Amino acid sequence: MKKKTIRAIMALVALGVLFAPAAHCEDACCPAVSRDLAQAPDGASAFQSLEKAAACCFKQQAYAECCACVRDAAQKNKNALNGADYFCALARYRQLKHLEEKQLWDEYFAKGNEYREEISSNLDKVFKETRPQDPVHLAARLLAYRFHKDMEDALAEETLASLMTAAAEYARTAVDAGLLKEAAQALEGYNERGKSKELYKMYINKTVAGVTAPGELSAMAFGFLKDGNLELAESVCDVYIGKLDQSADKKAAVAELARLADAFVYKDEGLKDPQYAEKVFAKIEDLEGKEAFGEELLYLRGYNLEKAQEWARAKDIYADFLAQFASGARAGKVAFKLGVLSAYCLRDLKAAREYFQKLGEKEHADAHVIAGLYQLGLFAQWEDDVARAKGAYAKILEKAGSNYPETTALTKQRMNEIEENKLLDSRIKDMLDASLRPEYAIFDMSRVQIAASKYNPAKGEEVSISSTAAAPQSGCMQVNLEYFWAGDGIPASAGPEATSIKTSFKEPGTKVIGLLVKTPSGLLDRAVDFVDVE
Repeated sequence: MKKKTIRAIMALVALGVLFAPAAHCEDACCPAVSRDLAQAPDGASAFQSLEKAAACCFKQQAYAECCACVRDAAQKNKNALNGADYFCALARYRQLKHLEEKQLWDEYFAKGNEYREEISSNLDKVFKETRPQDPVHLAARLLAYRFHKDMEDALAEETLASLMTAAAEYARTAVDAGLLKEAAQALEGYNERGKSKELYKMYINKTVAGVTAPGELSAMAFGFLKDGNLELAESVCDVYIGKLDQSADKKAAVAELARLADAFVYKDEGLKDPQYAEKVFAKIEDLEGKEAFGEELLYLRGYNLEKAQEWARAKDIYADFLAQFASGARAGKVAFKLGVLSAYCLRDLKAAREYFQKLGEKEHADAHVIAGLYQLGLFAQWEDDVARAKGAYAKILEKAGSNYPETTALTKQRMNEIEENKLLDSRIKDMLDASLRPEYAIFDMSRVQIAASKYNPAKGEEVSISSTAAAPQSGCMQVNLEYFWAGDGIPASAGPEATSIKTSFKEPGTKVIGLLVKTPSGLLDRAVDFVDVE
C-alpha cells in the first residue's frame, strides 16, 4: 500500500496544485492580506485574498506557517474563516507532496497521518459551513477528490460525485467561472475525460453567456486552440456554430465553417480532431448542400475521413469528388484511393477493379495509373487468372518505361512468380485473403491498427510506421504475436517480430501499407493505411 500511494503522489507532483497561483507576494504578504481582508465584502473576495497569502507561503515552502498566516488574517473578516480552513488543508496537502518530492521520508512517515487527518478535518469544516455556490466549497470538493484519489482509497469515487454535484450548483450562480475551468483541467490530469468535459461545458456556458458577437467567439475558440486545449476550443465552437447556423449570410457562414474545419482536420503535427472536423463539414453540407464544397475543400473532407479510418464515408466523399472534378489535378489520386478503399477496407473487389481499370485506360501514365495496373495484376494473380495478370503486368512495363523503378521491380517479381509457376508472395496473398474472402469478414481492422509518422513525405524521406494490436485474452499467459507486413516499401529486414518498420519511397504516388498480425491459433486481424508521397 505504501508503494502504491507513493507512486500515485509522484504522478501528480507535476500537475501542481489547482487553486494555488504562481507566487507573487513578498515576505510581508500576511499583513498585506490582512488589510485586504478587512475590506472584503463577501466570501468570494475573502477567498481571493487568502489565495495571495497561501501562494506567498507556498513559494517559501512554509507549509506549517501557512496555517498560522491565513488563520491570523481571517480574524480580520468572518467571511474568511472557511477559506482559512481550506487553505490549511491545502497547505498540508502541498506539504505531503513536497516531502515526497524531496524524499524527506523521516517526516513523511512520522507526520504523514497527522497531516492527512488535518486535511480531512479542515475540509469537513468547509463542507458543513459553506454552500456549493461558494468558491471555497468547490475548491474544497476538488481538493477532497484529489486527496482520496492520490491514495486510491474507497472514497475516491464518492468525492468525485460530490465534486460534480457541487460544480453544477456553483455554475448556476458563479461569477468566477475560472474555478470550473481549473477543476476540469485537474480531472483531465486524472484521465477523467468524461467528467472533465462536463466541467469544461459548464465553464464555456458561463463564459460565453454574455458574448453576442460571433467574432469574439471565433477569437476565443482559436485562442484555446493556440493554448493547446481542444476541449475548450470545441466547446466554444459548438456555440459559435450555433450562431453561424442562424446567420442570414449563408455564404459567409460557410466560409467561416470551412476555416473552423481546417483547424481540426487531420494533420501530421499539431492539434487535430478528425471526428470534430467532419462534424463541421456536415454542418456546411446542411447549410448549403454539396455545392458548397469546392475542389480543395471536398478533397480535404475525404482525406480527413480517410485518416479517421471512416472508410465508408471517405469512399462516399471521394466518389463525389471524382464525379465533380474528374479532370482535376487530384482525380488520379482519388480514383486510386477509391480502388484501395473498395478492396482492402470495404471488401468490394468488383468496385475496386472498376476504378483501377479506368485508371489503367488513361493515356498518360502517372504514378497512380501504374499503381492501379499493379493492383489489377495482383487481383488477377490471386484469382489464378494468369492471362489477365500477365496482361496487366506487361502494360505496366510498356507504360512505365524507365520511370517508376520501384513499381516495375515489384512487377517483375510477380512476373517471375508466374513464369516459374510459383505461388503469389505469401504475405500479399494472405493480405488479399484477409481483405477479400468472405470467410475472413470477421477481421474488421478493429484489433490491429497502424499509423505513419508522416502521411505526405517527400521522395526519399524516412517514414516510421508503428502498429498496435489488441492481443486476445489468455489468462495469465502472454500471447505470442507475429507481424507480417505487406505492400509498398516494406524493408526486407521486417521479420515476424517487427512491430514497426522504417521505410522511404523513391517514387511519388499513394503507397499502400498492410499488416497481418497472427497468433499461434491463427489470424488476429489486419490493418491498412496509405501514404501520399509528393
